[in-house]
Amino acid sequence: MDGDTFGRALRRLRAQRGLSLRQLGSATSFDYTYISHVEHGRQPGSLRLAERCDAALSGNGALISAYRSQERLAARLPAGNVDDWSEMLRRTFLAGTAAAAAGLGALDLPPAPGGPADPEAIAALRRVSAEYRRSYRSVPSSELMPAARAHLGRALAMRPGSRSAAQHAAILSTAGEMASLVAVLLMMDLGWRDQAQPYLDLCWKAARSLDDPELQAVTLGAKSFAVSYGAGRHQDGLEFAELGCEVAATGASWETRAWVAAVASERHASLGDERGCRERLAEARSALEHVPGDDSVWLGLGGFNGDKLLAYEGGDLVRLGKFREAEPLLDAAISRFDESSQRHKCTALLDRAEARFGAGEVDGSCADASAALAMAFQVQHAQNLSRLDTLSQRALATGSAAGRALRREVIAVKADSLDAKARGSES
Repeated sequence: MDGDTFGRALRRLRAQRGLSLRQLGSATSFDYTYISHVEHGRQPGSLRLAERCDAALSGNGALISAYRSQERLAARLPAGNVDDWSEMLRRTFLAGTAAAAAGLGALDLPPAPGGPADPEAIAALRRVSAEYRRSYRSVPSSELMPAARAHLGRALAMRPGSRSAAQHAAILSTAGEMASLVAVLLMMDLGWRDQAQPYLDLCWKAARSLDDPELQAVTLGAKSFAVSYGAGRHQDGLEFAELGCEVAATGASWETRAWVAAVASERHASLGDERGCRERLAEARSALEHVPGDDSVWLGLGGFNGDKLLAYEGGDLVRLGKFREAEPLLDAAISRFDESSQRHKCTALLDRAEARFGAGEVDGSCADASAALAMAFQVQHAQNLSRLDTLSQRALATGSAAGRALRREVIAVKADSLDAKARGSES
């Protein structure tokens, strides 16, 4: 297997052993769709995946060797050669990881001379933080990322460790909120799990330092996304989400309790656990009933309500293979999302596209996928673009005219992203 990428070596060995993707997923506890992405070069994989697949396929270390060779090669390649979706905005954000790492120490700085900060400045810091978090619903990542990271820098520059207890909490909470926003943009919109990790660590440190169940629950939900979508480790993702539910119950807002329960339901669905999924969905619905009388502040992104819970439930049913049951829920969610919720509407459209494809409605699936494609490119959501890439290949394989048209659209969007990246490299 010398010279092979890990994905090609894995695909060939799996075929030789006669295992399907689903069978290999069950044997390794990795989601089979993630393994498919790795085999086709859309995800690099991980050493843990290589070790488990090597054991399941009796590779005698060949897959581990292929993965390590790929890692050594990737370290020598320029960043633009990795993956179209996850790299299309890379130049804008290269300094982010270093900035976050430098900021980790700013949370515990010794007292500085100069007295307390201007209360109005701190109040403004909090207002802007709330606006940025709400803006996640529809603002493109190329606009939101630099603003959020700059706001994080402003919070850290105010030296929270040198302030009064109330000011310390306000500044530190702002830093944690912005670190969470940047991490989600990196993970979900750009597909950069490793670059997101320092921001998640910063958010977790802020949440723990404040002993704030709200911020802790939000961070644990984000960590669940990171390991589930970034590495296909849905069991690990479930453990983060379940802990988030426990922490949220100790004092987080009802909105956050509902959201983290919905995140846990998604992890259960990805693992094929329908009972656990439905129990967490019921918990989320119950929590939302309390939201109107809740005085605490939601620190998550974009807001969470019954419409979003409908979309979560529909997506869960798609993951469980209950395509017909999922469609009416997704129909309702899509009809309720307005123009300010482009990211959520895009994901719901994509879930319905997958539900329709699973139910044999190829033309309807392609129509939904085409609408989702336009939104995903507009808001720059790499995770959804990658899913659309996979769905378009499946639709093309049906031989339908709609499948061919969708695949052409996806290729055109890829070409647009490459052209934009080339222009960026010249500037």
